[in-house]
Amino acid sequence: MDVNKIQEQIKDNMAELIKTINSDNLIENKEQLLKHFDLLENLHSIKVLRNNNFEDSEGGKTNNDNVTIKKEIEQIEEQKGYPLIRSLKGGRLDGIGIYVPESIIRKKSFEEGDLIHAEPSATDKTKFYYKLIKKRQGSITNESKRIQVSYCILKEENSYLLATEYLLNGERKLIKYDDAPHTFLISKEMSEKEGLESGDLVDIAYNSENVNEFQVVWKHQTNIQKHSNPLPSSYYKEKTQGISESSEYKSVSLKGKKILLLAKHISREFSQVVERMGGEFIHANGNEQTKRIESMVKNCDLLITMTPYIDHSSAEKARDFAKTYGKKFVFMESRGISNFIDKIKVNINH
Repeated sequence: MDVNKIQEQIKDNMAELIKTINSDNLIENKEQLLKHFDLLENLHSIKVLRNNNFEDSEGGKTNNDNVTIKKEIEQIEEQKGYPLIRSLKGGRLDGIGIYVPESIIRKKSFEEGDLIHAEPSATDKTKFYYKLIKKRQGSITNESKRIQVSYCILKEENSYLLATEYLLNGERKLIKYDDAPHTFLISKEMSEKEGLESGDLVDIAYNSENVNEFQVVWKHQTNIQKHSNPLPSSYYKEKTQGISESSEYKSVSLKGKKILLLAKHISREFSQVVERMGGEFIHANGNEQTKRIESMVKNCDLLITMTPYIDHSSAEKARDFAKTYGKKFVFMESRGISNFIDKIKVNINH
């Protein structure tokens, strides 16, 4: 069987996937279709597969035709991929030494041992486009000896930033090394390079054989209000009274319920109004990793999405998690505090 026949089979599979698309499996089927497109792209460079790989001695197709096709495709893919070896920050492709930035690893959910293909940019040979060829199979040896502590809380002491705690499912935990409490002291150079300050949530990676060899590898976006120039009032489409003058929220008692707002560039008023109702305010701007979004949705009582002010994929992802965990979710079309309060009043049982 030649490449054309394999391509036809892949296209038939894609057609079947499209026929079965519905609101419940949209994201899953989209991912499967993209994988099929990747296979077609890989096969594009292969002219003809040897016919004796697919035909028996009499020239007919074997009963294991589909299995053989799958193995052949996997061989084609693996020829283009190189294992990812993690550095403290970012990683490299083993065998060719190409660097993979931390942002790419997170965006594409790469893991150590994954087979990655790096395609040089046509305009800049120092830049690459990265594509997952094959996920690692089972557990592998941690060649990089890299350990990551996620959501470390930075605080300032004696003009230095340090991390002694991290967040896990909303709870503070002590950072430990060899079962003993440990403190990461952030150097001035690292603080300036990464733009760090007290209150930041960061991921820290260290060498399992030398905990003093560490690096801040990621700074998370949070809803903590820092000293910055406010957005112009014209940015907020709907003018409302300040919450100190509004009595709308006074009739609502959230009794500790958690409200998750999915939107970019919100004002402090939203968190204030939830707190005055006796609830807990959670903010996501759509840039969080998938596991983080899932955790936030799982732990909230109501998800409110500002649809004009968040990207479509983030809104869909959060909505799907809400369905999975049986959480209430609603959409709002404006930035108005009044609209926000109305959504809470209607959808939260008191």
